Amino acid sequence: MNRRLGRTLKRPPALVVNAARRAFRERLTSGARHAELVFDSFADLDETFESAPRMLMFSADGFDLLLTITREPRGDRVEAAVLTPAKPVEVSIRRPTRATIALRATPDGYLAPTTLPPGTASVYARASDGRAWQTDWLTI
Repeated sequence: MNRRLGRTLKRPPALVVNAARRAFRERLTSGARHAELVFDSFADLDETFESAPRMLMFSADGFDLLLTITREPRGDRVEAAVLTPAKPVEVSIRRPTRATIALRATPDGYLAPTTLPPGTASVYARASDGRAWQTDWLTI
């Protein structure tokens, strides 16, 4: 039976394999501290709520970051706010095999909204004093 199963399984697309390799290779940027996911509004919901905005909250030693993700026809609209920043923070959204998108925080802590294609992403933040944080890779 295992031989039949082995023949029916297909190799994943090269794009998927390359994205996975890059995600593991770049799991944590050198010198970056870990920003922990402390809240995900979709964690305990079923598929009936997929049209509702998803809220993610990350916490690090220097700030908290709140992301709101809304599904749109062209992709996922990401809006964010940096809470309790000690100093200005620059936030980037990293994606395997795609360009990193940098979002600058305004003095009041909000980030310019952007649209991303659905997929795997990691949030990277850097304070003006050089400290950096990064989240685990997650599916947005």
